[in-house]
Amino acid sequence: MRPVTALPAALLLTTITTAPAAGQGFPGASFTLSPLEVQPGGVITATAPAPACGGRGFGPVTSPGFVAPIEWGKFPGGPTAQGQVSGNTHVIKTPGTYTATVKCNSSPDFAEVTFTILQPPPLRAFSLFPLEVEPGGEINGKMPVTNDCAGRTITSSGFVAPLELQTEAGNFPELAGKTTVVSTPGTYQAVMTCRDEPYAITFKVLGTPPADPPQQPQQPIKKPKGAPETGGGGTA
Repeated sequence: MRPVTALPAALLLTTITTAPAAGQGFPGASFTLSPLEVQPGGVITATAPAPACGGRGFGPVTSPGFVAPIEWGKFPGGPTAQGQVSGNTHVIKTPGTYTATVKCNSSPDFAEVTFTILQPPPLRAFSLFPLEVEPGGEINGKMPVTNDCAGRTITSSGFVAPLELQTEAGNFPELAGKTTVVSTPGTYQAVMTCRDEPYAITFKVLGTPPADPPQQPQQPIKKPKGAPETGGGGTA
């Protein structure tokens, strides 16, 4: 086992080497990741010296925290003065600590770097009030001007028309609007796309929801009657 040289903490890099096969003597792989703390679904970039692994190169950077492996490519405009290559990918949306790995080609050497997918910040989405409304009554919506939602329209089968949010002036600027609910009592959902997924709030139109129409009894199938019976004939 070759000794592992201690690296500066600023590189935030871990290099692990295994004993090479006889006569090979390839140097170990090495790479860095940035950032090491990334938002769910965010982009992470890998950078490595080139050539690497004794000129044999290495494969892509893989990790269970990546949406897809990082494939290496030169920086725009060709190799840099430092002779580096880089690539990037998106991370998954599940928070946690993950390990990224790169392996040398034709060599047992590899390197690993640990990174963290952060907990997502609180969702900045719309609010709805009141959540219990008389049939045909008004319902209000609000949302911060800086928000995580797409568009300004809230839709629901419980609305007579979509709820359109408009900029509202004041000490705390926000988006606000209102619409009318339907007259049919029941529980409904108001929906808008936030962070690329449907965000829904449940509200209720008061009253007793209409009962399901009663099931009509099944009518018996009538069979056609045969010809009327006639009395037996005889001779006197």
